[in-house]
Amino acid sequence: MTLFPPRALKKEKTWFAYWKGQKTRRSTGKRTLKEAIEAATAMVHERLTACDWPCPSDEEFVEVQRRHFSKKRDQGGKGASLTSVLQAVDAFKRVSGLTPICRATPDDCERFQTEALKLLRNWRSQHPKSKPETRTIRAATVKKWLVSLHGAFERVNDNAGRKCVRGVVPPERLLTSNPWQRFTWIEPPKKKIEQFQGDDLIKLLHHFRKAWPGVTAAESMLKLYVWSWARREQISGLRWTDLRVVEDEYHFDTVGKRGKEWWFRIPKSVYEELLTFKTESPYVFAKLMDQIREFHANEGRNSAAKMVRAFSVYNAGRWFYDQVKKWDSEAYVHMFRKTSLQYARAGQDAAQSLAKDARVTEGVMMTHYVKEEDLQFRAASNAMYQRLCLSMTPEVARAFGHEHSATAILEQRLRDAIGSRNWSLASEVAKKLAKQGRQAG
Repeated sequence: MTLFPPRALKKEKTWFAYWKGQKTRRSTGKRTLKEAIEAATAMVHERLTACDWPCPSDEEFVEVQRRHFSKKRDQGGKGASLTSVLQAVDAFKRVSGLTPICRATPDDCERFQTEALKLLRNWRSQHPKSKPETRTIRAATVKKWLVSLHGAFERVNDNAGRKCVRGVVPPERLLTSNPWQRFTWIEPPKKKIEQFQGDDLIKLLHHFRKAWPGVTAAESMLKLYVWSWARREQISGLRWTDLRVVEDEYHFDTVGKRGKEWWFRIPKSVYEELLTFKTESPYVFAKLMDQIREFHANEGRNSAAKMVRAFSVYNAGRWFYDQVKKWDSEAYVHMFRKTSLQYARAGQDAAQSLAKDARVTEGVMMTHYVKEEDLQFRAASNAMYQRLCLSMTPEVARAFGHEHSATAILEQRLRDAIGSRNWSLASEVAKKLAKQGRQAG
């Protein structure tokens, strides 16, 4: 290592150091020779330590993540998962300043967690004319980043077993431990389960009829959200080829996250509504954007009509999401799924009863012992449909296309009693049904 004193002609004020491997001299930041020697020694030691710590480069790290998600069977959801991981990696890199990020220590990870909670919500991109943002990132978002980063580092951890992705990084440069396992994570506050009440569903239905007259596809989309317990793009992306008509029943076949397939049943009146705006497109709601465009044109808003985008699964789902948010800023589309599943919660699922009797968990039974085909999908769809119908008030059920029968509630109670082997209750309910049958006859 060679030290150079300050040069007066260059107006330098500190000593400079050079050692083999450097492209040019580096300032020690010190004005005296003794301080410069100590600073330069520390710089060399730091440099050697960094160079002797083999680890994946940032480019290799990202490629490992892409390679991992390319193997996923659920091709529909892998894009969103990969994007979520890459966003977490970008946040860690920008907040920590580490390059490469695989050199992170548990202290760096803990520091990132603390600093991330101070970031403003628009920290990634701040428009010069945007309103000042005062809200910081939620703890739940930071926790999501921690989960993603933990998984990402496991994929370059030689001791992670099958979780490690091989063939991208040489074995000698893989990590031997995961720093995200060696400190205490934050625990975000538990979020209240938010659901629509029966009155809310009716009000929202009336809102679409009043605010968007003629846009019948929006009203039908709302009804399918309630009957399906499906996610946003599952509904906006429904195709006519997904329709399953069995006798006088109308089901749709859909695939959710992680490739999970199920059917959901809709009332006949809702099916007939769908037929009124059917087009040559394979998508059920292809007419939605056309109806929105026609609505604006009829209202004399030609510029707004021209700005309506062509139909796509994302555009249709996003438009519906925006309208729900405008109706109530605290509401969101995923609440329909929570509401439908809460309605269905009233009865015990047959699969749970069967799994209990067979002394296996429901997940193991459905994964390893029972094969669900169309008959099973139909039975499950009908069971969920009946539970939704019976859990709704007559007003809500009628508004969404279903009419309660006089004995429907008693019939469901009888099925539940038999499913739970409550024979005394089953006998009592059966007597009531027989009495109503005699009175009706």
